[in-house]
Amino acid sequence: MPGYFPFTAGAFPFKRQDEKPTRMFAGEGAPERTNRRFHYLSKDSPFKRLSTAFDSITLYGQNPDIRPDIYGKIGNSGVSVATIDDAKKLYSGFDLTDEHTSVSMTINGPAPIILAMFFNTAIDQEVEKYLIKDKGNNWLKNKINEIYENKYKPIYNTKFGLTIKEDDHLGLRLLGINGEQLI
Repeated sequence: MPGYFPFTAGAFPFKRQDEKPTRMFAGEGAPERTNRRFHYLSKDSPFKRLSTAFDSITLYGQNPDIRPDIYGKIGNSGVSVATIDDAKKLYSGFDLTDEHTSVSMTINGPAPIILAMFFNTAIDQEVEKYLIKDKGNNWLKNKINEIYENKYKPIYNTKFGLTIKEDDHLGLRLLGINGEQLI
């Protein structure tokens, strides 16, 4: 029954008293832009309720491309997410495993792929937190620099997103690599 175990987070008995149901709905342009909007909407709230709207290209499972029928729709009326790095940029700075963070997504056909990207993002955030705590930030920086020696390193584009300090955003240190490469 709603409101009874195990369904205790509803508007019935046993509801979490401190939880606010407000959703921060956003999705436009590049992942950095939507990330900036999420941060703006949730600025003073201890609860991060991120509701993600994807663009039609992502909704139909297409890759962003320069084809005329696709290019003009990228990032329109939703955020464009085509890679795990896009998901990392989209949710950077939000601890996805925190009990005060929840994420909902407006997605259809490619939902399993987007969900896999989301899980990988959350796992890499946990690896990042663990490595910083266990081995230190300098060890992590050196290891990542070693991996990217003489290679292009993906970046968080501050032109569209937040201006951030180097170590400010959880999830951005592992752009282009996964936690498995570091453990």
